[in-house]
Amino acid sequence: MPIDGEGRFEDYDLYFEPAGLDLKQFEIVMAPHPYRDGKVIQLTNSNGSHIDLNHDMFKNRLIIIENDGVKGVVLSSPKSKHSVHLNLHDFRYFCTWTKEDSDQPFLCLEPFAGLPDIAGRK
Repeated sequence: MPIDGEGRFEDYDLYFEPAGLDLKQFEIVMAPHPYRDGKVIQLTNSNGSHIDLNHDMFKNRLIIIENDGVKGVVLSSPKSKHSVHLNLHDFRYFCTWTKEDSDQPFLCLEPFAGLPDIAGRK
């Protein structure tokens, strides 16, 4: 990202399918390793099923989205003729991250079948 060198990181958005979902994310504790703290909160920086991407939203954390109704996700920009579409039918969770405290031009999109442990639990 940017796809084929078109636009900047901040020009891209994630669109979850179907539209109109109430997306939730797991709170993440990053040190010493990424763990969940057990809380599920409203997805930050979202507008329904749409996320405006920027580096600040990833400061010190990855984003793991929990929603039974998510069927797919599209990464796209109005400044690019290209996009990436992931089918999430077989995955209940979706993770996205970029290098913490950095403005690197990449974004990882990961369908998840499981979750990180909750901090302090065995």
